[in-house]
Amino acid sequence: FPVKVNKIEQKMEAPNYTINTLRYLIKKQPSFSFRLIIGSDILLEKKSWKSFDEIEKLVPLIIVPRKSFDGNDFSIPNISSTLIKKNIRDLNLVKKIVPVKILNYIDKYGLYKDSE
Repeated sequence: FPVKVNKIEQKMEAPNYTINTLRYLIKKQPSFSFRLIIGSDILLEKKSWKSFDEIEKLVPLIIVPRKSFDGNDFSIPNISSTLIKKNIRDLNLVKKIVPVKILNYIDKYGLYKDSE
């Protein structure tokens, strides 16, 4: 299935919440089938997320284990988009945690530009 980068969150009013993004995308593209990929550690933070119950009703969650959280062999790195957004200007730090191909992709599509 195709995955498409969408910079809609950069255009949305701050503070932005995942639920607002999902509502917008579903309204704009009702024929699309959206999914939300989250790290397993987020399950403990559900109460701090805005309208997490509604998120679960709107879209299926794809939950990927985090090694530091689950102790599984397969895991995604313990790096969040929030960490990248907060540190995008510090390239020395970001280069230590984000692969070069991903940094090139972020640069190519202008992701996190509003975070600078």
